[in-house]
Amino acid sequence: METSALLALVGAILIIVGLVFMAFKGIWRGRFNRESRSFGLKGFGLKANWPGLLLIVVGALLLLAQALFQNPG
Repeated sequence: METSALLALVGAILIIVGLVFMAFKGIWRGRFNRESRSFGLKGFGLKANWPGLLLIVVGALLLLAQALFQNPG
C-alpha cells in the first residue's frame, strides 16, 4: 500500500472515530432528565469534546497531507 493511500485511510478512520466519540460523549453525559422532561446539553461543550475534536483535526491534517504528497497523473 502506498504512503499516500495509507495517510488517507488513517485520516478517514480518525475522523470517523472522532465523530463517534463525540456522539457517545454527548449521549452519555447529556442523558434524558426524567424530572424535568427535557434534554440536557451537558455533554456537548468544548470541554467535554476536545479529544474528539483533536482526532478530527489530526484526521483532516492527514487527508490534507495525502493530497500534498499525491503524484499528479
